[in-house]
Amino acid sequence: MAFHSSVWDPEVPHHWWAAITLLEIVADLDLERTEPSNPGPTFISHNVDLRPSVIDLMFHRISELARLRTRRDPDSKGPTDHIPLTTTIVLNSLIEAVTRRSITRGSDAEKAFIDDLRTGVPAIGLGTLNTAADID
Repeated sequence: MAFHSSVWDPEVPHHWWAAITLLEIVADLDLERTEPSNPGPTFISHNVDLRPSVIDLMFHRISELARLRTRRDPDSKGPTDHIPLTTTIVLNSLIEAVTRRSITRGSDAEKAFIDDLRTGVPAIGLGTLNTAADID
């Protein structure tokens, strides 16, 4: 269902009850609509009688908005009549540096790990997986 609203589409002269309800639910979830850095329609119908509109929305947690960059990506539209919305999330400060973790070859730890695999994997009890139907 498309929710047209003057809040996110300047070409719409109204703000329907369904859009109001959507924004109330979003606020209760501590989310906020993310405005693309390149505003514009997100729906451009193949039917020339329909005007372009903004009906695709993206929401993020209010606490994350400063780190996000949302934009319309018309180059990725393809054959659909919707322009995708993308968000770039800057993670540099959120991810710990990954250090190499390994078990020394030939060590007691490696032997224990291999023993755990030998007993643990068969214990999963997948049965026989000889055909595509078995796997499904």
